[in-house]
Amino acid sequence: MTNMRTKLSQYANWAILILITLFFIFPFYFIIVTAFKSGPDLTLNPIGLPTQYQFGNFVEVFAGTKIFQSIVNSILVSTGTIVIGLIIYVASSYGLYRLKGTILGTVLFSIIVFGMMIPAVGYWQMILTYRKYHLYNNLTGVILGLVASSLPFSTLLIVGHLKTIPNDLIDSAGMDGASDMQLLRHVIVPLAQPIMLTITIFLLVESWNNLILPLLLLRDESLYTLPIQLKSTFFRQYAPRYELFFAGALITSMPFIITYIFFQKHFVYGLGGALKE
Repeated sequence: MTNMRTKLSQYANWAILILITLFFIFPFYFIIVTAFKSGPDLTLNPIGLPTQYQFGNFVEVFAGTKIFQSIVNSILVSTGTIVIGLIIYVASSYGLYRLKGTILGTVLFSIIVFGMMIPAVGYWQMILTYRKYHLYNNLTGVILGLVASSLPFSTLLIVGHLKTIPNDLIDSAGMDGASDMQLLRHVIVPLAQPIMLTITIFLLVESWNNLILPLLLLRDESLYTLPIQLKSTFFRQYAPRYELFFAGALITSMPFIITYIFFQKHFVYGLGGALKE
């Protein structure tokens, strides 16, 4: 009887895991099959495999559109977000780490973590502020917005990782006369490389796929990032081209899927080391 209950429990666990796996795989499956369909085939057969594979969809995505300029814009936004973000996140996390155990450090850390709980509201005030400081309708404003929105989560991860560094290592470097800047450059940054790689992947995906901030802050089509360009080109009001949109999405997402496949161990290691605190 006990063995029967154990087997039933195992079967139930396997069934739950399979359902969860299918739940996460289905969106990617839908993108792939849609990218290879024609418009009529998508209407008549939205979920099933294509009746005839339309490889021309991928050619049409890059024909007669400004997709190449939007790719360049997305590369600039992603690069700027990663570089500026890592500098700010590592510096602020190191400052919080040095203030650990103090009232000021606890208050500052609580304020940053509380930022993860605040919903994304007040877009109109944000636009007015960006206009005031001449950050509206340029890529710099988008970069700064992405850096600010990712600050709480990234700082939480880095601070958690820094807590795993032995205090004796920091104290010995300080006793040898190392300044805070030298500690940051020669001790903290080398030891924080796993979590920095994790945050780099996170920022890359977040900045490349983000639609809300560029949609709110960019007006000139020459500044459009890739998600906006795909939306404006293939999601017209009266003639949406879903198959071309998903073909473009599949092409642009493949580099990140391949990158994650090769770096997933580093990503999981860095994330796990930061969150275990």
